[in-house]
Amino acid sequence: MEIICVPAIVSIVYALIEVYKKSIAKGREKFLAVIPLIALILGGVLGVAVFYIEPSIIIAKNVWVAVIVGMASGLSAVGGNQIFKQIKKYGIEVKQKDE
Repeated sequence: MEIICVPAIVSIVYALIEVYKKSIAKGREKFLAVIPLIALILGGVLGVAVFYIEPSIIIAKNVWVAVIVGMASGLSAVGGNQIFKQIKKYGIEVKQKDE
C-alpha cells in the first residue's frame, strides 16, 4: 500500500503539465524549457502533501525522503510524456490490436 502515491503523483503532475502546456506555454520555447523544473517542484510539493495528509501511502519515514520520492515521481511524468513524443517523432506507429 505504501507505493500507491508514486503513480498518483506521476498522474497528477502529468495532468498539470499538460494544462500548463496548453494554457501558459502555448508553444513558446522559453516556457516549454522549464517543464522538467516545474514537474520537479510539483512532485516535491505533492510528496510533502501526501506525507502530511496520508503518511501510510508513501514510502517515506521523514519529510526529506517524501520530497525526494515526490521529485522523482514528478520527473517520471516528464519521462512518460517523452516516450510518446519520441515515438511520434520517429514515425513509429503504435496500433491497437483489433478484438
